[in-house]
Amino acid sequence: MFSVPPSAPRGMTVTEVTRNSATISWLPPDVDGGAAISAYIIEKRELSSDTWSRVTRLKPFSLSYTVTGECFWSLFVCHHDCNPPTRSKGPGPP
Repeated sequence: MFSVPPSAPRGMTVTEVTRNSATISWLPPDVDGGAAISAYIIEKRELSSDTWSRVTRLKPFSLSYTVTGECFWSLFVCHHDCNPPTRSKGPGPP
């Protein structure tokens, strides 16, 4: 187990916004929790739903992704098993 969880990704920006998509970009977290980051996880919640669903799990060198649909999104940074992940809020409620 890691003694310190990783901090949230830094410098998140949203670009290339269309009616049905947006590209999010970020920088690695300042604090990695004592281990290399193993993945970034992106989840989204459609505007008409209360349920969050995983969109993708990205390799640790991936620092941007295009999210589709009219939705709120959230970005996570994680170690080996992502338990618990560290969330970085996207637009809208968490």
